Amino acid sequence: MDEEAAFTETILAAPRDDAPRLVFADWLEERDDPRGEWLRVTVRLQRLVWNIAPVEMRARHQWVREVARLRHRLRELMTVVPEAWAIRMQAGHIEHCNILDGDCPREWLRLPESDRPDRRHCVGCGRFVRYCRSADEVNQAVIERQPVVRSLVL
Repeated sequence: MDEEAAFTETILAAPRDDAPRLVFADWLEERDDPRGEWLRVTVRLQRLVWNIAPVEMRARHQWVREVARLRHRLRELMTVVPEAWAIRMQAGHIEHCNILDGDCPREWLRLPESDRPDRRHCVGCGRFVRYCRSADEVNQAVIERQPVVRSLVL
């Protein structure tokens, strides 16, 4: 197994741990690979959006500006980072899954990969989870009663 594959396997084995992502980001940046910055931006953005925004108005304003800045940079990086790789490596919580089943991992990276990078099958509920790149895709999936994972740029 080559080094990149080893990094990828480590990340997929521990999707909640940011450390392997950041070590891989260092490794990629040493090789002038823009995927390293993409990993760093996603880690920072995930930390911000998955935590509750501050209630104090000035701190909230700074939080909103930082989230917007990171999303903008992520959109720029998506023009040079392969989309299938980005989808494969992005962590995300599964939304709109109304099945109360203890077997559902509720996380994109914990689902087995499929032949399509933007679809993964949940063995807990037996449905496909759709990775959505836009609000329109989210709305369509919800109409179709499909569980979704949102791109961080949304």
